[in-house]
Amino acid sequence: MLKVSRRLAVWLLVIMALTIPVPSQQQSAPRISVGPNVHVSRSNGDRDHTEILVAADPEDADRLLVCTMIWSGEQNRLSSGVYASFDRGKMWTLTSEDRSTQMVWDPACIYGVNGTALFVTLPGGETSGDGKRTFPIYRSGDAGRTWTQTTRLPFIDREYLAVDRSGGAYHGRIYLYGTGTGLPQATGPVAVRNLHLFYSRDGGVTFTGPIAPSLPDKMSGSPSVGGLHSGAGVVLDDGTLLAPYTIFRVRNDAPRDVTYRPSQALSVVASRDGGQTLEPPTAVTQFGSGGALCRDMAPSVMAVDRSQGPFHGRVYLVWGEIRNGRCAALMTYSTNHGKTWSPPSTVDDAVRRSSGKGPDVLLPGLAVNRDGVVGVAWYDRREDPENQRHRMRFTASLDGGDTFLPSMPVSEAAYSFESPERYPVSPVVFGGGGRPAPPSYGGGAGQRTSPEFSTTVITAPRLYESVGDTGGMAADANGVFHVFWTDNRTGLAQLYTSAVTVAGKPLRNGATELTELENVTERLELKYIKSVYDPKARTITLHARLLNTSKEAVATPIKLRATTLTSDLGSPRATNADNGLPGAGAIWDLSSAVPRGRLEPGQATEPKALVFEIQGLRELGGRTRIRESFDPRAQFIAFDAKVYGRLAPSQIRGAAR
Repeated sequence: MLKVSRRLAVWLLVIMALTIPVPSQQQSAPRISVGPNVHVSRSNGDRDHTEILVAADPEDADRLLVCTMIWSGEQNRLSSGVYASFDRGKMWTLTSEDRSTQMVWDPACIYGVNGTALFVTLPGGETSGDGKRTFPIYRSGDAGRTWTQTTRLPFIDREYLAVDRSGGAYHGRIYLYGTGTGLPQATGPVAVRNLHLFYSRDGGVTFTGPIAPSLPDKMSGSPSVGGLHSGAGVVLDDGTLLAPYTIFRVRNDAPRDVTYRPSQALSVVASRDGGQTLEPPTAVTQFGSGGALCRDMAPSVMAVDRSQGPFHGRVYLVWGEIRNGRCAALMTYSTNHGKTWSPPSTVDDAVRRSSGKGPDVLLPGLAVNRDGVVGVAWYDRREDPENQRHRMRFTASLDGGDTFLPSMPVSEAAYSFESPERYPVSPVVFGGGGRPAPPSYGGGAGQRTSPEFSTTVITAPRLYESVGDTGGMAADANGVFHVFWTDNRTGLAQLYTSAVTVAGKPLRNGATELTELENVTERLELKYIKSVYDPKARTITLHARLLNTSKEAVATPIKLRATTLTSDLGSPRATNADNGLPGAGAIWDLSSAVPRGRLEPGQATEPKALVFEIQGLRELGGRTRIRESFDPRAQFIAFDAKVYGRLAPSQIRGAAR
């Protein structure tokens, strides 16, 4: 018998420990790290801040911009300003503030190429010589330290900026767009409201436009219906501009609901010729006739993967929609330059309450970093049973938007509503012989006069919940996410930021064991031949089979990966996934259920058990309680999944030919 010394035995054990393979999810488990909160608006701590947009300079990780509306109750004035940082978000300076009128709305800012930057605002009531409302363009040649007004343009509402960095024919071109009225469409009648696009070929000194896309006939022509709300867009590597917007109908005589407005479709419009023309909108998702778009999350946000990773060129779009009785953050993506879009899926991980009060999420921010990691942040109300107090949270995807990591709180304090509440208030006066009222107040053109004054005191613009109409986050040139928000920890609505990093690299198909396989879902049909609920263990076991409905064989390995897993009645978890994951990302290997390692056309696998546990199950308690507290078809569990496998050798040879 071979004798082994004690010392040699120890060394053998060490070598064996070092060489035994470790499951991939333990080797490189993704991790979100949140940095300390930084008080951006500290120098203006006596004034409330709301409604933000954010920019990071792709050419220099030190440079960041955040533009915001600023309220002064002492002066009854709303201004718009831009804060700049030149040390990766540690220190901030208010480098420009537009106080040209009593109310300056909707700031937007962006970096151009070669250290330039643009800052745009919408001053209330500003008109040109012909009485038409206009807005200013401010330009910086030193990355946001100083600013100069370059021009004024015809008014649009809630404007956005995008820059071409493609290196192609339109490199450096700046796009500016928002909601306008009265401009003829490319074809058809005059639209009530439409997206209006300008572009600049000289870095923001001058602009050409506006132009508008054709809208569907049912959304144009009538002054009583129709409308549009644009969102943050992107420019792709081939120079295509994509801009999201929501086409909706609102009757003039209909009450304006505080939660949502009746909506028609979330759409995307494209310009593929440098802004000279706009294609008709492509519908991304249709909303129900009763409306399903969360009013607090009306703007949609778009980002593109510019990395050299497995999802290069993928375009992402997030928005808010009422799903299962609460406002949820949804995402879709396009792999063909915005021509078609994936089915929407929920990004946030908040769980619907049985009471029906949320929790709602507000104003998502979206960015993709240099590695192809997708980051999403939002204001989240899960901590408040009354669905009012909110805190910023962040999550990330490393598989191209199919699944997301458990979200993390970013803000150290929530925006709270303590009793007695503090109300920033603003008086609005009509009548007498004052200045012309802006169209948004119903004054229209000309002088609005009256033999008496009418004063209305309301909450200051977009400040009661301190979030406004837009939120913001960005990814810098080093791949760090910068999340921005407002909260009232000091007693006033102040602006904060935090740097967020994500450890982990994007993987094709979401897992190391799947990177060499192909998505074969469209070749298969998933069938359940048996389903069992165990009331003691509170588990559901589904016996699943895959049927090959295509005309070609699929070879093993064949694996099913869950991309979502939710429940209306509790917290679900997969208990028998082969990779050990309990939620989204769980993988079941069906290879052993495939006869002779090859699933022929018309052939089915042997059954495979998928087992789920529902933790904290809220029992239905009878049919009456179902109707009172839940949808009659309450979902015990719901999950989406994709199947990956190998193309059969004959198919590979055919593809090579």
